[in-house]
Amino acid sequence: MDSLPARLGELTLPRLTLELNRTDRTGVGGVEFIEQVRPEVNADDVGGDGLERDDKTFLFDPVPEFDIWYCDNVFYQARIDADWDRDGTNDDHTSAAVETYFRQAIAKHIATINQITPKLMVMGNVDGQPALHRGFLRDPEYRGKLPGAFLESAMGQSFSTETWSTWENMFQSYRDLLDNTAEPHLVILNVKATRTDYAAMRYGLTTTLLQDGYFSINEGNYRDVLWYDEFDLQLGRAIDPPQAAPWQAGVYRRRFENGMVLINPKGNTMRTLAIEPGYRRFAGTQDPVTNNGQPVTTVTLPPRDGLVLVTDATGGRPIFATQPAAQAVAEGSTVVFRAESPSAERYQWQHDGVAIPGATGALLVVPRVAAAGAGAYTCVATNAMGTTTSAVAMLSIVPGAQRARLVNVALLVDLAASEGDFTLGAALGGEGAQGARPLLVRAAGPSLTALGVASPVPDPQLRVFGGSTMLGLNNDWGGSAALTAAFRDAGAFAFSSATSKDAALTMANLSTGSYTVQVSDATGRGGSVLAEIYATGDNTAGATTPRLVNLSALKRIAAGSALTAGFVIGGEMPVTVLVRAVGPSLTPLGVTGVLSDPRLELYAGSRVLATNDDWLRDAQLAGVAQSVGAFALNDAGGKDAALVITLPPGNYSARVSGSAGSSGQALVEVYEVP
Repeated sequence: MDSLPARLGELTLPRLTLELNRTDRTGVGGVEFIEQVRPEVNADDVGGDGLERDDKTFLFDPVPEFDIWYCDNVFYQARIDADWDRDGTNDDHTSAAVETYFRQAIAKHIATINQITPKLMVMGNVDGQPALHRGFLRDPEYRGKLPGAFLESAMGQSFSTETWSTWENMFQSYRDLLDNTAEPHLVILNVKATRTDYAAMRYGLTTTLLQDGYFSINEGNYRDVLWYDEFDLQLGRAIDPPQAAPWQAGVYRRRFENGMVLINPKGNTMRTLAIEPGYRRFAGTQDPVTNNGQPVTTVTLPPRDGLVLVTDATGGRPIFATQPAAQAVAEGSTVVFRAESPSAERYQWQHDGVAIPGATGALLVVPRVAAAGAGAYTCVATNAMGTTTSAVAMLSIVPGAQRARLVNVALLVDLAASEGDFTLGAALGGEGAQGARPLLVRAAGPSLTALGVASPVPDPQLRVFGGSTMLGLNNDWGGSAALTAAFRDAGAFAFSSATSKDAALTMANLSTGSYTVQVSDATGRGGSVLAEIYATGDNTAGATTPRLVNLSALKRIAAGSALTAGFVIGGEMPVTVLVRAVGPSLTPLGVTGVLSDPRLELYAGSRVLATNDDWLRDAQLAGVAQSVGAFALNDAGGKDAALVITLPPGNYSARVSGSAGSSGQALVEVYEVP
């Protein structure tokens, strides 16, 4: 490869002229290949890396007048047997060793291209094995290194993933490309269809718009420039985040400022769906039966079809994606209202029609609400086109009621043999708290098999610390009657047998303070392990009884994976919690190799309640953190993530992942906000 610059003019490579249309109106783009010349030979030896290619695996010569260097079908595996290890015998191009060698060679070649022409964007057509979740830039040689990718013939051909496999596998490949490319994540989903197959076009377009990629469609070759009525719509910015789960009845939906897209994937039957007021079909000329301009309250959508609906005219004024919700809380609780509009330039919250001084963000935190705080809360969103007032959220105060409280945290992680252990933390406290509180601590390994976990840790062990003092140790729980009763009283699932190698212990009479649980594998082999902390005893005791006020977990998150912490809120009335995913702010605390840009998602079951990527040094979030004694987030770029939200009793999970496929140490935290 070192000799490549001198040899560029000698290589017989095809040329490509590429025209890229990236419209800012709907997020829809197209790629048209205007000229393409095939190489005259079937294989060339590129540099000194032993990279072989045939006429279906070639690299395009850079075109000076454009800023993309396009590589076609060279990322996943070699296409021919060749002497990869230079021992005089051709090697099987499908072997794992050759696949790795091939990717390393391609990655080095791309790096050389970037050195020669740093202004060019290197991207290309990618492939893999969708059902096995292989390829599609998941490999470490490519992850985060290419700024774009072309998912050619994702639908519409006999060899398309959606045709021979499932829409879900194709959609996962599309999402993988968005996750595994670098900025600006120029991922293009391509569909092959006849120009009058409007259902196929809608199917591909709406699939694309569920995420933040670009759409391309062609009938025969890439000289075709196809245009459809939907391309002229001005959907505006997305209200919903990228969608990965069905909306209802297996149908997916994503809303925009001026409309929504719906898609009914292959494998479903005909679906009839209720649509909230304010939407209509747009008036089209190509498919006037579908796009008839009529208002809708229900739509019927066949499988392998999509639909674009538009909102009734708003004059460009803000549209609320999130409306504030009515709440009933115990007196003295902190209450959080949220109202978000992507097109708003500023906000003003009102209480009973009167502007609240300083309440000028999408988030409103009302601390320690008293009886006078009850009433009607609204948010006024404003932009250059006018103002919109949110729905009214009524706040009711219930005298004498007690707030709900944190009663359990659970963390299912993959513990690598090289990691040794991971740490789960808990704090007991509360205003004026006195006395003691027992805890049940567990580390489940072998008993996870019955729950469908494939490779559990064979022999987990746990240690409980108060500061630097070890307070308890357990390797095998031993099947004691006391622990069995504690499991039952806490609502924990039973271990598989009295002789299982799971670990558990009860910690009686713990006073207010911070405690940590270290979980490890006694065998050193690693696997999946579930760590749990339960607040036992009387969880309905008075306000001065110590309770769980903070739960945390520190764990390394691998690229493309996530850390999920489940927690349970028990009681009757809602409670406000602060949830954080900390990466950069761990560095001043002595943690190395931190997750540079954590992303936080809060779930109730499979439903996403809230997300945050960058906390952006929000003053209200900082104030809440200070009020609960959380350490300050001091990353200058605001790349840590945080949410504050009022939640009713129930089961929740906080999912932490790295943006753009990043990896590193991350801390997930849940705090009760009084």
